[in-house]
This record gives sequence, structure tokens and C-alpha cells, in this order.
Amino acid sequence: MKGKKTHPSGRAWWREYRMTCLVLAAAVAVFIAARLIAVPAASGNSEPEEYAEYENGVITQILADNTVTDPTSDGAARGEQLLLVDVKTGQYAGETLQVYNYVGPLYGGTLKEGQGVTLIISTYSGGTHTATVFEYNRTLPLIVIVGLFLLATVLVGGKVGAKSLVGLAVTLACLFWILIPLLMKGAPTLLTTLLVCAYITVVTLTILGGFRRKTVCAMVGTLAGVALAMAFGLAAQALLQVAGLGLIAVLLGLVLKKGNGILALLLTLAACAAMTVSIVRLAEPVVSFLSELRQLAGLEPALLQPLLRTVGIGLLTQLTASVCADAGESTVARLIELCGSVLGIYTALPLLEAVLSLLRTMLEG
Repeated sequence: MKGKKTHPSGRAWWREYRMTCLVLAAAVAVFIAARLIAVPAASGNSEPEEYAEYENGVITQILADNTVTDPTSDGAARGEQLLLVDVKTGQYAGETLQVYNYVGPLYGGTLKEGQGVTLIISTYSGGTHTATVFEYNRTLPLIVIVGLFLLATVLVGGKVGAKSLVGLAVTLACLFWILIPLLMKGAPTLLTTLLVCAYITVVTLTILGGFRRKTVCAMVGTLAGVALAMAFGLAAQALLQVAGLGLIAVLLGLVLKKGNGILALLLTLAACAAMTVSIVRLAEPVVSFLSELRQLAGLEPALLQPLLRTVGIGLLTQLTASVCADAGESTVARLIELCGSVLGIYTALPLLEAVLSLLRTMLEG
């Protein structure tokens, strides 16, 4: 009887968590592929390069100790120690190096024989290497703190706490093995960050709540928020470029206006043209979005075109009138505004006729 009950429960479990397992399996495949892409390319240069490594070691002997107590620093030690250190990790493991430990009130501390330390080992192009003490070895205290944190999380949170730890591990792995290597290889910053955040969101929420309707809604909301933040960031970046260009044009115009008013006016026109081009580039995604909305709503293109043309006429009219006003031609500026208003109404006539036709149909019906 017990054996008969095992199989239905297994099938029921698979039926419930099938999508979760498939999503996590796909996430593992994506992670492996992204890691392969993010792995730095091997350098073709066979000659040794200069680099530094952090390795662990143990102090075997103190050769010299020139540290003294500094009364002006609340009795803190100051000076240096010359040590013999047995390297325990890295390519120089097993070597005994003569290293300096620099001690001061804001950094370092006096060390003793048998104490573990972290070394900065610098390797030079000629193959030689030197080392200095970075700090005493904190591996054991860090292991104890991390172990207590993991234990407390599991004891307090239970299964949810354990799942949260797995999500934290996934986040750290994506950060150090995918995002940072990709950025160092020259990948687009915003797009890469958005994709990695999307991956982390999907995986962690799937681990915590499974692939269910509520989890999918949470994923969509989170990803939409991140995408909107990126869009606002791009818009702010473009806005800063336009504002910077305008500020430079204003400052140069003030300088040139005293000596040559015509040149200052030409500079203003050139700056306005450049800023208009930047604004048009920003408006392209908006126009495409409105076109998609029109297609979804089943509206005719003739209804959207008058709206866009009216907006363009209004912006161009305001810009031209402002330039004429700055040049001292206020009468011409007012005439341009009047012409722009009339032309905007004329351009919007097809839209107004469509609205009137709709109203007439509703009244007759």
C-alpha cells in the first residue's frame, strides 16, 4: 500500500511544480551560456605582465620591529615590521618571502609569529615579485559570521529562509561571474544591467514562490519598474545633453552679442537646430508607440497624423517666435504665433471632422 501511494504523490508533485522545474532548468542553461560569453578572452601575449594578487600566509619570524607608541594617536602604534612569511595559497605557495608590515593609526597593526596574514604579491615583467602585508587574515572570523548568518536565516525563516539564501547566492553569482565580466569586456552598460536584473528577478521569484500566476505578476511588475527606470535614465541623459548644449549657446551668445549681434543670432539658430535634432530622436520611440496603439485600437492613420502634425507645428512656431523675439522683432514673432495657430487648426480639421461625424452618428442613432 505504501508503494502505491508514492507514485501518485510523485506525479502530483511533478504536475504542480513542472513549470517551476522547467523554468529553473532553462535558467541554468542561460547562466552557463552567459558565463561562457562573459569569460575573458585569453591573451595572446606570452610575455609575463605586471599584476598583483592577494594571497594568504603565516608569519614564521619577525626580523625587525621598528614600531613605537604614538601618544598623539591615543597610544596607537606607528612604524614598520620586517617579517618572514610562509605563503600558503596561489602560485607562490610554499615560498618564504620577506615582507614589510606598515603600521599606523588608520591602517595596519602589529603582528606576531604564527599569525595569519593576507599579502599583496606584485609580479613584474621580469619575473620578479615582492610582497607586503595587506591585513591580518580574517578568513576564520568571516566564516564564523557567515555561518551564524546562514544558521539564523534557516532557523528563523525555515524553508523560505533557505530559498532566500539560494536566491542571494544566485544574485552574487550573476553579479561577479556575469555582470562585472561582461561590463569589463565592453558590453552596453544599461542593456546588460537590465538583462541581468531581469534574469535575477525571474530566477529568485521562481525559487521563492514557484512559477505561478502571482509570481508571474510580481515578475512583470518588477521588470516593468526596472525598464521604466532605465527609460527615465536614458531620457535624463538626453535631456542633460540638450540642456548643456543650450547653456553653452546662451553663454557664447552673451559674449558675442556685445561685439557682433548677427553672429550671436546665427549661433542661437545653430544651437536651436542641434537641440531640435536631439529632441526629434527622443520623439521617435513615442511616435512608434502611438502607432502601435493606433493599430491595436483599429484606428485609421488619418486620425493620428493630424495630431502629430499639430504638435510639430506648435513646437516649430514657438521656437521660431522665440528666436524672432530674441532678435528684437516682437511684431514678427506675434505674426508667426498667429500663423502657427491658424495652421494648427487647419491641420487638425480632419480630426475635428471625424469627431463631428461620430457625434452626428450618435445623435442620429
